[in-house]
Amino acid sequence: MIRSTPSTAGLRCAAGLSLCLLATACGRHSKVASATASELLVVPGTLDPSFDPARTEYTVALPYAESEVTVVARVGAPGSALTVNDIAVASGQPSGPWSLVPGRTDMRVVVSGPQAQSSRTYHVAVERAPGLQDLAASVGVLDPSFDPDVLEYDLTLAAPQLALTAQVAEPGVTLAVDGTLATVGRPYPFDLALGDRTIPVTLTSADGHVERTYTLRVHRVAPTLAQSAYAKAANSDLLDAYGTVVATDGLRMAIGTPLEDSLGDPFNNVAADAGAVYVVERGAAGWQQAAMVKATNAENADMFGAAVAISGDLLVVGAPHESSDARGVNGDKFNNRSPSSGAAYVFVRQGAGYVFQAYLKASNTGDNDRFGSVVAISGDRIAVSAPGEDSGARGVGGAQGDDSVVDSGAVYVFSRVGDQWSQEAYIKATNSGGFDGFGTSLALHDETLVVGAPNEDSAAIGVDGDGDNDATPESGAAYVYRLRNGMWHAEAYLKATNTGTEDLFGTAVAVHGDLIAVGAPGEASAARVIGGDQADDSSPGAGAVYAYRRSGDVWSPRSYVKADNSGRGDAFGAALAFDGTLLAVGAPGEDSEATGIDGDGTGDGARDAGAAYAFVRDGDTWTQRHYLKASNTDAGDGFGFAVAVSGEIALVAAPFEDSAAVGVGGEQANNDRTDAGACYVFAVR
Repeated sequence: MIRSTPSTAGLRCAAGLSLCLLATACGRHSKVASATASELLVVPGTLDPSFDPARTEYTVALPYAESEVTVVARVGAPGSALTVNDIAVASGQPSGPWSLVPGRTDMRVVVSGPQAQSSRTYHVAVERAPGLQDLAASVGVLDPSFDPDVLEYDLTLAAPQLALTAQVAEPGVTLAVDGTLATVGRPYPFDLALGDRTIPVTLTSADGHVERTYTLRVHRVAPTLAQSAYAKAANSDLLDAYGTVVATDGLRMAIGTPLEDSLGDPFNNVAADAGAVYVVERGAAGWQQAAMVKATNAENADMFGAAVAISGDLLVVGAPHESSDARGVNGDKFNNRSPSSGAAYVFVRQGAGYVFQAYLKASNTGDNDRFGSVVAISGDRIAVSAPGEDSGARGVGGAQGDDSVVDSGAVYVFSRVGDQWSQEAYIKATNSGGFDGFGTSLALHDETLVVGAPNEDSAAIGVDGDGDNDATPESGAAYVYRLRNGMWHAEAYLKATNTGTEDLFGTAVAVHGDLIAVGAPGEASAARVIGGDQADDSSPGAGAVYAYRRSGDVWSPRSYVKADNSGRGDAFGAALAFDGTLLAVGAPGEDSEATGIDGDGTGDGARDAGAAYAFVRDGDTWTQRHYLKASNTDAGDGFGFAVAVSGEIALVAAPFEDSAAVGVGGEQANNDRTDAGACYVFAVR
């Protein structure tokens, strides 16, 4: 299209980015002079090198945001003809605009002299950089916020793992993260050491000619903890054991209190050990109790709240001594025909409270199975354990109908579509044995399920050993299952690296991604901190934690973790929680009289006061970051009996703490309500 000829100054103003490079042909033969350009302009952009009428090869580099260019050329002599990409253009008039793809677009400007006596061709390679549409980090916040034309970012985090997900704006662009080819739109994972790391994200255009690199400077720091709250039940009472189990999703805390006694009125105590769960939320005024949740069929001794899990708007509560003979989902809960068969309850947050959604029972409900002893949530899945279940089935989906192997234990997985729950799997140990207690602990993250059986008896060591012997009573085991194509499959059989009698390996388990931690509170070595001597048994009941890591489909032991003040009877590893950043370990039998964070743990003046420990990972090396005690340490409180950690919150419970305080932030310094229980909230920074 013919347009009015803009002045050079006007073109600069209109484009915002322009170049007018002028040259005058002089001292040359008239035929040569007539076949040259006196001016060549690409808008937007800058010719490289600067324009010279005698030079014919140029490059223009453009950011991804520029998707078209206009070319303006002026001939050196009257009567010369001008074409841009074979299209005739009047001298001094803009051509185009010409569309660009990420990569190289070749522009050809031909000047022909009068009567076509001579011609000259100028080649301009316009190199438009490929661009990211988005760059997202799984942890932390990019600084500055992502912009396609900002190439450098900082990211500060405490997590030892990071995944970067890059979205590319145009098809065909090749993506490399840290020098390795990556898939557009899929997370690319990293292990991060403490300290600084630079990660380049490089795009290459489909034609292979143009690269563009975004640089991410990652700063991994070790997190620190500070106590932020002391929580009690609003109806705190003696022997309630507030904090027997705890859970948090980072926004809310669920605190199980299975010995709470109310029915209807929270202060009437007419239903001994019916149990309750308290949800504590952080608002503008700090932490406060938001809800008290009871079973929809609450009765004496059901122990509702012996297990809790919370995630987003979903709350799941176990009541292992509930006694109906219902099976499956939403059966008849108002009978007591199957003592201690157990149940689990699903609630959904609505406004400031929780409404009941589903009543879960085993598909093979049986007396004393204790279904609901442990519960876990991941997305729209719930796992529920029944460590007293008696069938002789092994693995996934076996026959449920016999009761030939007493207290072998089982786990049941439920999934939700909409608001409807159904059982998805029935899972047993791969070497199921009597009194193994499979399901005493469990953990669920994404598509990995870990189940502990602390009374399992084999003498195997490490991963996938011979589990079909009973040579080491109550040494314990843990089992890994994985969801593939909608079906659960057994993946690994875990044992301690120093398997010993009555070590109770599997009393607690935790999983996040490709990392598993297993607690063995009965382990007896006197080793301290990380990687110590596992071979002695001179400190019975000191306890230990074992870390395992998956590569592909293969699990292997990575670390042997002990407390820095490991002592006889501490039961280190009785409780575990891991959110990918912090590993929290409870030792409810620890005896020091220290208070607060990082005090002197060498004393033993407060028997069974309890402690908790926070560890951080650097590669496969774990480091003790903090030694945690109650702010009102006292003998017998059992601080560390339960732990939870998620994001900015770490929670440690002391279910046998005795103060008469109620709510959040009350008076801690009395012992007027025996075993009322308390929870301590730590901010993670």
